[in-house]
Amino acid sequence: MFSILKSSVEISEQKQFHYELDQQISIPDAWCGSISINSNKLLLFAGCSFRTLIFQFSKQTKLLVSILEENFAISTILLKNNSKEAFKGDCKGNIKITQINGLNNYRFLIKSKEHKDCITQFLISKDEQLFISSSIDGNIKFWNSGYLINCIQTIESNLGSVLGISLNQSENELIACGKKQIILVINKSIINKQWYIFHQIETESYGYRLCYISENAFTFQPNCLGKLQIYQKNQLSFFYNNINEFQVKRNYIDCLFPQQYIQKKSILINKIGNFIYIIKFINQTQILQVQVIDFETYNIYGSISDDAEFLITWDDKTELISIRKLQEI
Repeated sequence: MFSILKSSVEISEQKQFHYELDQQISIPDAWCGSISINSNKLLLFAGCSFRTLIFQFSKQTKLLVSILEENFAISTILLKNNSKEAFKGDCKGNIKITQINGLNNYRFLIKSKEHKDCITQFLISKDEQLFISSSIDGNIKFWNSGYLINCIQTIESNLGSVLGISLNQSENELIACGKKQIILVINKSIINKQWYIFHQIETESYGYRLCYISENAFTFQPNCLGKLQIYQKNQLSFFYNNINEFQVKRNYIDCLFPQQYIQKKSILINKIGNFIYIIKFINQTQILQVQVIDFETYNIYGSISDDAEFLITWDDKTELISIRKLQEI
């Protein structure tokens, strides 16, 4: 049995927090579906309807360059820090790499068309050698990030569409959710380094978002159930069980803007409908504090910086990129 976590929690000795609006930026496009900021917080990328916008991030963020795309909306962006490369996925399944050489020098490197439908999410390993992509086409692909010509492995999931993926801290386990009422647990073999489906978790509803919050625990956002679920691995069976639930507003969900967990601050970002839930954990069974931001529209897309200092979003009500800064008390 599990207990239901309430949004009102006891105040502990840990710092309280909230995100406060810092600045807003207008963009030339009518839609922005993906945002990414690099680790040193110098560059901000925004994937829009038919172009990629690159900003110099500062107290007065300014547009540096606008890169026209091939008539396909950008659905996800990931920035490599070591090699200064940007991976861009679009709504037709294309993956492109752009190299960043200084603030005003950008060079197109390579394009891949291995996926057949919209790219939903990118992941990259800590050493930036392993690159993982997921798609509406139902496939999860593993790449050597330095050679994005042919992928090194494809897992044809039974999820219908792959809507969310997450990699654990040891980078030997991947979880995935999609349009079926299951979560896939995919393990990496220590023998041949290949990935294989270890088991699947049956769920009440299919889900759009999930994210590891520790080596052996993750959160999952099921569709239309009004709750965020927490799963933990049984150390004897190595299977996951639903151990806790946190009440959220029941609302429309889509797959872009994945869950993100910042371990340094123990903060989870979770979009559901018109709302972004910012949840601070004490541990994987206790929640310290929750901030809920109502955008009055479900078309919200964005990201959080690696250190959780900035929450960056775009929504179709304001039609602006909004930058919120973490305030701790």
